[in-house]
Amino acid sequence: MKLKYVERINQHGYVHIPEDYQKDLGLCPGEEVELQRAGEQLVLKPLRGDKSKPARDVVDRLYGALEVAPQIAEEVSSDDYPYNPEDI
Repeated sequence: MKLKYVERINQHGYVHIPEDYQKDLGLCPGEEVELQRAGEQLVLKPLRGDKSKPARDVVDRLYGALEVAPQIAEEVSSDDYPYNPEDI
């Protein structure tokens, strides 16, 4: 893993977090982070949520990680979707 990156702040104020940093720190799309100023430095810390609710934390961390084609999402969410509990 590279220890230093130089990134640009875009016109919306966003900064790209390199993929290897995301993987090493377990950062997922949609996850909240805390920003703290430390003198001339900006510190970014993942907010891991309430540890007494680990299942909810996992759901929150996975939210948005899977892209689903719109037609599949529409089909699965419809009342006509075939669902048999015995298949699970």
